[in-house]
Amino acid sequence: MKKKGISLLLSLFAFCFLRAETKTNSVSDSLFLEGKIKYLTGDYTQAIKDFSAVLQFNPRHTESRLLKATAEYNLKMFDAAATDFGKLVEQDSKNFIAWNMLACSEDKQNKIKEATKHFKKSIALNPAYIEAYLNRGLMERRLKQSDKAIADFSAMLTIQPRCENAFYQRGWTKYEKGDSAGACADWTHIEDPDDFENSEKMSSICKENK
Repeated sequence: MKKKGISLLLSLFAFCFLRAETKTNSVSDSLFLEGKIKYLTGDYTQAIKDFSAVLQFNPRHTESRLLKATAEYNLKMFDAAATDFGKLVEQDSKNFIAWNMLACSEDKQNKIKEATKHFKKSIALNPAYIEAYLNRGLMERRLKQSDKAIADFSAMLTIQPRCENAFYQRGWTKYEKGDSAGACADWTHIEDPDDFENSEKMSSICKENK
């Protein structure tokens, strides 16, 4: 009889635990969906609050962490974004997207050494991930590291031969290096230059270069 009482008590405890866990998961799922809707409509501040609440229930909720970090990045909260992207790569060291965004967040804080290391990590994990080459190339261009930037924009074209943004960025990098002819040769691959900034200046440079 005593054993039956203990067994009944354990069963009751398990049932209550499962009900509490189910309720927690339900609240967490609801908050995540609310946060995702706010994120998709551009309400990043409120989305961050919802994702933070989800992460209190489940600190390893990867999608909440990713969207929270991206929302922080979009709001130029680069230190907070770097912290969350850092937690993501701690959870999943093969998440090349998180490594890339961690590097972007560090670049925005002028942490060039860390950003360079983490862009390299993202590319090592996925050599075909074009965004990492683009972001690293933009950082290198800004730092006047023209040869490195040109190499990264060229790598983008190896992966995606008709990538107009790669031609655009490589062209401007060549121009800034003093190679107007090379710049214009790249810009000829852009079907509609008006889709990009400084199209009138590009046209003027190339007219002068003829």
